[in-house]
Amino acid sequence: MRSTRLQRGVLLAIGLGLIAGAWVTRVAAIEPDDHLREGQDLVERATREIDRRVAVGALLTGDRDAFYSQLRDLLRWERSFAMDSIGARYPAGTPTALLVRDGIADTVAVRLHPLLASYIELHPQELLTPGRQAFELAVAQIPMPPGRFLGFHFVDLAHLYAAQCDTIMAVGNTQRTMQAIDPPGVQEGFLRRLWDLSDLYQQAHATSSEKYFCRVEQEDWLAERLICPKCGRRGMRLRDQRFGMREDTTAVCRDVLYSGRKDQAALIGRILCRHWGHIFDAVCQDRSCGGSYEFSVPLPFYRKMQLEMTRGEIEAPSGEELIRRY
Repeated sequence: MRSTRLQRGVLLAIGLGLIAGAWVTRVAAIEPDDHLREGQDLVERATREIDRRVAVGALLTGDRDAFYSQLRDLLRWERSFAMDSIGARYPAGTPTALLVRDGIADTVAVRLHPLLASYIELHPQELLTPGRQAFELAVAQIPMPPGRFLGFHFVDLAHLYAAQCDTIMAVGNTQRTMQAIDPPGVQEGFLRRLWDLSDLYQQAHATSSEKYFCRVEQEDWLAERLICPKCGRRGMRLRDQRFGMREDTTAVCRDVLYSGRKDQAALIGRILCRHWGHIFDAVCQDRSCGGSYEFSVPLPFYRKMQLEMTRGEIEAPSGEELIRRY
């Protein structure tokens, strides 16, 4: 009996190690093991393409014109992918379409940060030319979104800034300044604005708990962007929210979840074998319409917060802190 228990203990320890190792090494676009109910394959396909383009862009940060062109190509690709790949499967304004595009936007924001940092480092002297001035005047009236800065904010503003670049370049000469608009100045303004946005994103997502609260805020933005499936009205009301948990009861996880052990390794194993999410019922703002959705949002960083608390890396936030931060 003792030998059998020892063998099971060894197998369980090995299993815990395998689970932890798999969690560390598997890198997905959103977070390992926290896939969307639908459309995750689109997020992962987009992530591979983003990584390919970013690898090329990393070689171009010393060349302003080439780097600018590469980022503009990336933004054009992102919009095309949203229309041709996401839109072909999920109608615009549906929960899955928004969640997939938001996941891709987060990947873009994360991946571009080190490239933009490299550009700033390689170009310490800012261009203050008529082109730069024209760009800054053009984007000064574009408002920043309230609250935490999210991935789709980054991509949406990048598209708006790119459109301003095109307008300025097309005009070429302004009656107000009577000076030729130089493309390098416009490009400089665009790239430095993207760097500012990228830095805002990093600050808002600095820790696992901050990422979790960004996810919660994203849920509110989802409601604002949903399109009613019956009347087509934009913006829906979240009538009900539930906290859901799914357990992986296959293979090693089955033994880990029900082992009864309370040591740190077992606690970490249980966390890694569980998946959390919010489940929503969204209804049309027009109460007479009756349009509705039910959808779920995975919470990968809720798990990370639990892991960090279990390992003693962070303290559990107090109720007062949760209220203040949310």
